[in-house]
Amino acid sequence: MLYLLAGRREDAMQPIAAAPAATQAFWSSELYGLAAYLDAERTPDAMRRAAEAKQHLGEALVKIGESCPLVIRNLALCSDIQSYGRIKAFDKYEFRRARPWPLYAELENLVNESTARGFHTVVQSNYQVFDNRGQRVADAEFTRPKNTAANPRRDYFMSYEVRLPERMYPGKHTLQLTIIDQIGHKTGQSTIDFTIKDR
Repeated sequence: MLYLLAGRREDAMQPIAAAPAATQAFWSSELYGLAAYLDAERTPDAMRRAAEAKQHLGEALVKIGESCPLVIRNLALCSDIQSYGRIKAFDKYEFRRARPWPLYAELENLVNESTARGFHTVVQSNYQVFDNRGQRVADAEFTRPKNTAANPRRDYFMSYEVRLPERMYPGKHTLQLTIIDQIGHKTGQSTIDFTIKDR
């Protein structure tokens, strides 16, 4: 950072020898972004500088995310899933009978593997449903093939069909979703409560 402020761009871009590869990639992108944003002499147009900085800083976010735990956000039981962030979640998770429901989840901090064909991610998932006594009443496991994209994914979501027994006792239940990042070797979990009402 001091090298960059001193105008010694090449020195600032040198890898940190003792740091892991992901940390080196983070700082490289971070410093490239800052250098692009500060270098008004090379790029006088402020909007162009900001655009270039945003690209590099976005890459830095992806890299630092790969060093973070896998996070499952916005877990929801839905009546419809259209795309990332476009769902129709139930207002209340209270149902008179069990039936198949779409389950939506957003993933953050997946590791993207760079290959000649693009960036790969691989996840394995399972869910378990427990009644109010802690007894498991349903479960399922899913293995997804490699997901390949031209750029590291920032809008990664999963959708599943939750299948429950036709007859379930009334009361509160908990669904626990577990997702394993098979490239990054890390696991994320999230839960959601729902109630089967007495008919």
